[in-house]
Amino acid sequence: MINPNHISKIVRNTLMEMGVYDHAMETLIKGTFLMESDLTNLMSDGGDKHGLMMMRNDQIIDVVREYVRYKLKLKQDFWEVMGFDLDTDCDEMLISESETNIKLMVGITYAFYDSFSNDIRDIDLTEIARIYVSNFDNHRTKTIDDFVTRYKQIFMER
Repeated sequence: MINPNHISKIVRNTLMEMGVYDHAMETLIKGTFLMESDLTNLMSDGGDKHGLMMMRNDQIIDVVREYVRYKLKLKQDFWEVMGFDLDTDCDEMLISESETNIKLMVGITYAFYDSFSNDIRDIDLTEIARIYVSNFDNHRTKTIDDFVTRYKQIFMER
């Protein structure tokens, strides 16, 4: 298992090499790895405490590079998924942070599952995002177990 400090170093170095280092971006990416690891642990009833922490260094670097490369385009694509209306929602900073976090969570999780599943390559990332956001919204009125089970089924059914 990769040490969380090692992930920080890989993420930071990759962002610096690309000339786009930002502390907030590093924190968000690192936090997403840890969140997914917790989610994987829940999905396996405590049997897997690693999740994305088991990715090789080169896989982590690829995920970070892909996130930065498509960040602006994905941000536009995900407005509809998140259901935000910029004409009526005035706190753009809060909106931006919210959709970025969801987008990154979906993107990194997608990349993780894509690393061992050829079938997922045929799935539209936006559709996965829609399902994820829908399940996330439904989670507000359901138990965490229901949410985790439904999220896991997304990938099992593909």
